Amino acid sequence: MDIGFAQKLIKKTQDYYGQRAQDFSASRNRDWAIFLPLLHYIKKGDYVLDLGCGNGRLYPLVAQKGANYLGLDTSHRLLEEAKKNHPQAEFEIGDILNLPPITKSSPPVRGGVGGGGSLWKFLDPSPPPLGKGRNVFKNLRNSENLEHPPGSFDVVVLIALLHHIPSHALRQKALQNVAKLVKIGGFVLVTNWNLFQKRFWPLRRCYNLKKVFGKNKMDFNDLLFKGKRYYHGFTKREMAGLLQENGFQILENYYEKDGRKTGRGEGENLVTVAEKM
Repeated sequence: MDIGFAQKLIKKTQDYYGQRAQDFSASRNRDWAIFLPLLHYIKKGDYVLDLGCGNGRLYPLVAQKGANYLGLDTSHRLLEEAKKNHPQAEFEIGDILNLPPITKSSPPVRGGVGGGGSLWKFLDPSPPPLGKGRNVFKNLRNSENLEHPPGSFDVVVLIALLHHIPSHALRQKALQNVAKLVKIGGFVLVTNWNLFQKRFWPLRRCYNLKKVFGKNKMDFNDLLFKGKRYYHGFTKREMAGLLQENGFQILENYYEKDGRKTGRGEGENLVTVAEKM
């Protein structure tokens, strides 16, 4: 896929979520059955990065585990909803594809939405106890210029994010960035819509046929849901391959519906868990 066209698809999807932030947030206000079986990968004291955090729906589950949480999203309006729902949590604007640099001149960021300065912080080596209103993530200081703080997070979560990134090249870039952030032995928890479930067969087939006849600039197994949001349909093999190419070992890779494992035709989501090697 042409990268310029891919960027237009990303903007189209981002605009959709930004324009409907309140309605979208209201529709995502329950615990995720999909995520409950994955909570054992998060331990007390872990540092968890939620990429594409939306309205912060994951935060309460992470907090219940006694872990430290940072949510990242491209949508200011969704992060406003997140901060309203969870004022005690840390949220920042940022893009998985364009991580801002960290320099020794970057000013501190005090948590919450807005602010400015560097998104990525090294972790405070001597933090106060949990629940004392502290800023969990401390700005990098007195260092050489770095693109990312290497290995800062025990767990990085990508819930319903990667399927919104068009083109193999950009998905590779996203996972390369993720790989830099996860500690050796840390985990990445990934969920994507399963476009191979029965309800998506007609729409996916339509876009694939258009691709065969040169009338679709997207890749195979790509579609626009209701003409407004871009999705890529991952197979288990493709998702595993992307992670393995970026230094991860696959631990789990399955389809699920309402928190139970299913076959591909029934599953609503593809869930993949990998460990950084």
